[in-house]
Amino acid sequence: TEHTGHKGTMRASIKSKREVVCELRQTQSVDAARVVFARNGYSGSQVEQIAQEAQIAKGTIYLYFRSKQEIYRALLLRHVCEMND
Repeated sequence: TEHTGHKGTMRASIKSKREVVCELRQTQSVDAARVVFARNGYSGSQVEQIAQEAQIAKGTIYLYFRSKQEIYRALLLRHVCEMND
């Protein structure tokens, strides 16, 4: 992404390490959710299973998503965005 500095010049914004890690963990979680939901169905899936599939702690998932429903929404949103690309 680009943004305008205070003098009106364009420069690329650089993501912090924290932002990169956050995006990576969210991506890992959503990728894992796709596998778990496909295998077990939505109602048969648990956040703990998603965490195991993503190889991250269950608590880590809750840093980025409040619930299984929110993970599912993120997965659907990703697919809608991919269809529009």
